[in-house]
Amino acid sequence: MVKVKTRKRRVNAGKKSFKADSASLQKKLKHLNIVYDISRDVNVLIEMDECYEALVKKLCSVFNANIASLMLIDKKKNELVIEAASGLKAEIIKQARTKLGQGIAGWVAKELKPLLVKNINDFPQFRNKSYKSVTKYTTNSLLSVPLVIKNELVGVLNITDKRDKQRFSKDDLKLLVSIADHAAVSVRNSKQYKELIRLNEIKSKFISNLAHELKSPLATIKEGINLVRDGILGEVNDRQKQSLSVSIENIGRLVRMIDNLLDISKIESGNVRMKRELMDLNLLLKRAEESFVPLANKNSVNLKFVLPKAPMNIWADHDKIFEVMSNLLSNAIKYNISGGSVMVSVRDEDGEILISVKDTGRGMVSEEIPKIFERYGGLAFSKDGDIDSTGLGLSISKEIVELHRGRIEVESEPGKGSKFSVFLPKDLRSRR
Repeated sequence: MVKVKTRKRRVNAGKKSFKADSASLQKKLKHLNIVYDISRDVNVLIEMDECYEALVKKLCSVFNANIASLMLIDKKKNELVIEAASGLKAEIIKQARTKLGQGIAGWVAKELKPLLVKNINDFPQFRNKSYKSVTKYTTNSLLSVPLVIKNELVGVLNITDKRDKQRFSKDDLKLLVSIADHAAVSVRNSKQYKELIRLNEIKSKFISNLAHELKSPLATIKEGINLVRDGILGEVNDRQKQSLSVSIENIGRLVRMIDNLLDISKIESGNVRMKRELMDLNLLLKRAEESFVPLANKNSVNLKFVLPKAPMNIWADHDKIFEVMSNLLSNAIKYNISGGSVMVSVRDEDGEILISVKDTGRGMVSEEIPKIFERYGGLAFSKDGDIDSTGLGLSISKEIVELHRGRIEVESEPGKGSKFSVFLPKDLRSRR
C-alpha cells in the first residue's frame, strides 16, 4: 500500500509540474505575442510621429493602465523630455523635464536599470520629487524601464496607475523590459528617419538656391558670348566663331544640368504640381521630333517616328511628358553609334498608352540596368574627362512617369541597343 501511495504522489507531482510548465509556457507565448504585436504596430508607423502615440496607447491597453509615457533623452541638456503620453494633460507633456538622476525616470535613465514600484511610499527618495500628487492616482504603483541600444540611452518608458486598482508585478516588469528592447530600436530608427528628412530638406533647399544663383550669371555670360560671336561687338573670324559656339554649347549643357538639379529638388521636397489636361500625344511627339532632328543629324543618327494617324488623346501634364521624351531621346541619340538609328512609336494598349524609344547604341549589361534610374547612378563623362551628364535625366523621367501613375521599363543587350517603354494611363484624373 505504501508503494501505491508513493506512485500516486509521484504521478500527482508530475501532473502538477506539467501544469506549471504548461502555464509558464503559455505565459511566455502570450508575452511574445504582445511584444510582436507592439513591435509590428510601431514599425508600420516608423516614419511618422504616430508611432510614438501608437506605442503609449498600446502600453496602456496591454498593462490595463491609465497612464503611459515615452521620454526621450536630450543629450545637449542632459534631460528627459516627454515625446508622447497617454493619460496626461497636454500642459504636463509640454512642460515636463527630468534631469538624469532626478526622480524615478531620471534614476532609471542614469542607472540604466528597470524599476518596479509596488508602493511609492516605500521609496521616500522619489516620493517628493516625482510623486508630489499621489492622491490623483488610483494606485501608488508604477513601472519605469530604460530604452537602451548598445549601452547607450535612448529614452525611458513609464507606466503608472492600474485601472483595476491592482499593483504592478514582476511579470509586468519582465514584459515591459522585453517591449522596451524592441521599442528602443524602433524609436532610434524613427529619430534617424526624422533626421534624414531634415537633412534632405536642407540639401534640397541648398541645391535649389545654388541652382538659381548659377543660372543668372550663366545667362549673362551666354548673352555676352552671343554678341561677340554674331559680330555685333566687332568682326570675328571663322575659327573664333567656332570656338565661341562650343562655349555656348557648354553653357547650354550646364544650364540643362542645373535644370535637372532643380527638378530633383522639387521632386524631393514634394513641390511638383501636376497639370491634368487633355492633349494629343501625337502633337507632343511631333514637337519632340522637330526639336531633336538637328542633334540627330549632327551625330549621324537616323531619327524615325512611327505615329498613328488618329489623335492619341491622353490626360497628362504636357510639359512634364515632353521632358521625359527629351531625356529619352537625348540619351538615345548621344550614346548611339555613327550611322545608327532611333525609332519612336506609340500605341494604345487596353486603356494604357505605350511609348517606345528604341536605339541601336552600345546597349547595357543586365547589371547596369537597375542603376540607370538611380539618382546620379548614370553619371557620364565626356572623352576629355569632364562631366557630360549628372545622371539625373532617367531618374527624373521615372519620377515624372510614376507621378502620372505610370511605369517605365527598359530592355537592353550589349551591342544591340536599348528599348525604353513608357506606359501611361489614358486618363490621369482617375488615378489620383
